[in-house]
Amino acid sequence: MRKPSVDVFVRDDGTIVSFRPMTRAARQWFGEFVRAEPWQWMGPYLCVDHRYADDVAHGLTDEGFNVACE
Repeated sequence: MRKPSVDVFVRDDGTIVSFRPMTRAARQWFGEFVRAEPWQWMGPYLCVDHRYADDVAHGLTDEGFNVACE
C-alpha cells in the first residue's frame, strides 16, 4: 500500500485550530503525545485552542510528519 503524501491536515478556524491525522502513525502520535479530552475530537479532527496549535504542529514536524493546510 502506498503511503499518503500528507500525514496530518491542519485547518485554522481562528480561535480553534483543527488537526486531522491521516495516517496510522499520526493517530498513534496524537494518542501518545497529545493530552486531549474526548470532547476535543470532532469526528476525525482534534480541535485545540490556537495558543497551543504551534506546539502541536512543531511536535509533528520535529518527528518527521508531513503537515499541510486543509
